[in-house]
Amino acid sequence: MEWDEYKIETLRREVLEEAGCEIDNIKEIWCTIERNSTWSQISYCFVAKVVNKWNAEYTSEEIYDWFTLRWINKDEALSLMKDIIPSTENGKRKQERESFILENALQHLG
Repeated sequence: MEWDEYKIETLRREVLEEAGCEIDNIKEIWCTIERNSTWSQISYCFVAKVVNKWNAEYTSEEIYDWFTLRWINKDEALSLMKDIIPSTENGKRKQERESFILENALQHLG
């Protein structure tokens, strides 16, 4: 979040930047809070409806790193997330967090 943004504004901006689409019917489901002695992070979880799609515009760093956007169904998303084998403790923590968020979001959607 930018210092002068609210959560929904940040969500709309990030989705437009990263996925090249506009969203509507936004509902916040919950948030997770993680802390240890050196960092803290709050992750908000939302569900929303895509209303317009364009091509995402990536930074030069994202292009260099072969960043791509792929629209997939919910079952494939969960399978891909669980199949990742992290090579670091930080990667393992991120996978656990993102898997937890995705599983609970999918339960919320039915």
